[in-house]
Amino acid sequence: MSQQKLILITGQKGGVGKSTFSRVLLDHLRNKGKSVAAFDGDGSVGHLLQYYGQKEEGSLKREQDPSLGVGYYDLRNRREREQLMGSLHQNVDIILHDLPGGATGAITEAVDVSGKSAEALIVAAKEMGFSTSIVIVINTDQASARAVISTIRTFGNQADYVIVKNLNACAAEDFIVYDGFEDASGAHVGGTAADVAAEVSASEIVMPEVYRSTAVKIDLWSLPFSDATEDSRMHIQDKTRISQWIELMRVEIEKAADKLGA
Repeated sequence: MSQQKLILITGQKGGVGKSTFSRVLLDHLRNKGKSVAAFDGDGSVGHLLQYYGQKEEGSLKREQDPSLGVGYYDLRNRREREQLMGSLHQNVDIILHDLPGGATGAITEAVDVSGKSAEALIVAAKEMGFSTSIVIVINTDQASARAVISTIRTFGNQADYVIVKNLNACAAEDFIVYDGFEDASGAHVGGTAADVAAEVSASEIVMPEVYRSTAVKIDLWSLPFSDATEDSRMHIQDKTRISQWIELMRVEIEKAADKLGA
């Protein structure tokens, strides 16, 4: 087996696009034939579970095999968060965790008795044969830029990092707080997050917006992205749009293939 990967997908809050990226990455990896144990840290309401969990007669199975569907736990629950570290016993190519917003504090509490660092998780993963990649999904908000800095400082330089710019209702050039810009007086503003990311050689990719009405239908029927391209309920224009989006995401994911197990 090649180098195994532990992938943690994070962001500063719900709605930033973490689960959308988790879904398309899981879809991509499993379609490539990778063995992936997937986990949703947002419990039974988590979006990764809702879309990619094993189903029986149209309903989610209570007991999930993470290597076929999606295991789930509530990271905010002290007992359930043990599953984060426990997942390292999975004998797979990749372990993927879709984590709830602001997860770094809960992870730190779970893996470090001092409550100051999450590096113990990286060390434990390495002992079990996994290298760790931290994916930070961001939007244009100042809070997202701050989350990049705090996440990298929390996990340290033993992990690999991927920054995903979510282009939902915006363009790549709108990430001015993350990238930095000059104000009207010529003073440099922002850019600290990009500098911190550069210090750990973070890869940077973008996530184009899913066409809105197509996304609504996918959400309505809780479809995996690949299934949406073939579902008889989807109009041909929807199938075409989602196929094009999946291809765009394939190109972006491959830019960070070494860090994303792709």
